[in-house]
Formats: sequence, structure tokens, C-alpha cells
Amino acid sequence: MGTIKHTSAPWQVTKQATENGSFFRVKGETVKVCNVVTRDYETALKNAKLIAAAPELLEACKELLDLLRFHGYQHSTEIYDAQAIIKKATE
Repeated sequence: MGTIKHTSAPWQVTKQATENGSFFRVKGETVKVCNVVTRDYETALKNAKLIAAAPELLEACKELLDLLRFHGYQHSTEIYDAQAIIKKATE
């Protein structure tokens, strides 16, 4: 199985108003990533912000994992956890 290609960062959050209320849209430069809807406005906003940060969070995890390996941390629970999370996000 190959690596999944995601919409390039940065992703932005915008509030969208409708007749029935509002929701948050997460989008890349030209592509809509998702809409976040919930009855709780603050929860929806926080979820949208977390989703929008996903590409940068993934890259930061990869860089930290490389740094840990460089400094000799090859076999630890944290390394295995980080590898599993990166794999979950990319395969």
C-alpha cells in the first residue's frame, strides 16, 4: 500500500452561515477538506482548528521522530507510538 497524499498545507478554518445555523469549513488553498458540524459551537470550532493543523502536526511528528532517532532513541514506547500514529495518518 502506498502513502496517501493529502491536500497541501496550510489549511484554513472559515465559519459558514446557513439558514439553519452555522458550521466550520476546513480547506486548503483550492480544495475543501471537510465541514465540521455539531450542536456545540465551541466544540465544532476546536475540532475544525485541530483538523486544520493536521498537516503541520504530521510534519512536526516526523521531524521529532527523526531527531529522536538521530540521538539514539531507537527502541522506546514513545518511538513505537509515534511510528504507529504516523503510519495511521499516512497509509
